[in-house]
Amino acid sequence: MADWLLMRLPAEDDAPASWVVADAQGQLLSLPSQDVSGGLHTMATGRRVALLVPAGEVSFFQATLPAGNEARLLQLAPFALEDQLSQDVDALHFAVGARDPASGTVPVAVMERARLEHYLARAAQLQIIPHAVFAESDLAPLLPGHVTMLVSADQLLLRD
Repeated sequence: MADWLLMRLPAEDDAPASWVVADAQGQLLSLPSQDVSGGLHTMATGRRVALLVPAGEVSFFQATLPAGNEARLLQLAPFALEDQLSQDVDALHFAVGARDPASGTVPVAVMERARLEHYLARAAQLQIIPHAVFAESDLAPLLPGHVTMLVSADQLLLRD
């Protein structure tokens, strides 16, 4: 398995990207660093890249979607959630996870499509093509039955 370059893009366009390298099991192989020299694309060579976007720009939902046609979940998610969203579903990007066998619900992450495209364009400027995009909060430890809080310089990340 290849190592991962976890690249975090802050909300401010003029702030540098930060990054860390982890192995396939999630063990850190480097200390967190900032890309001040512009050579981040070299760090990405031979590695899978995960783009981390600010957690405040991603909303998470649990949707009740019909079982039986798992391939259509992405098509059904916007309609299942449109009453819970304050924006037009056509302006949003939806990502669905695997169905929870116990509850039957499906996790759905939602982000403004324009913001996602903006982050992908910023990564392209750094000569990086990510394999996956995650909210920063996805990297907070997951402890079943608990809420994890992570305090950063200007934000509080919660994960349930």
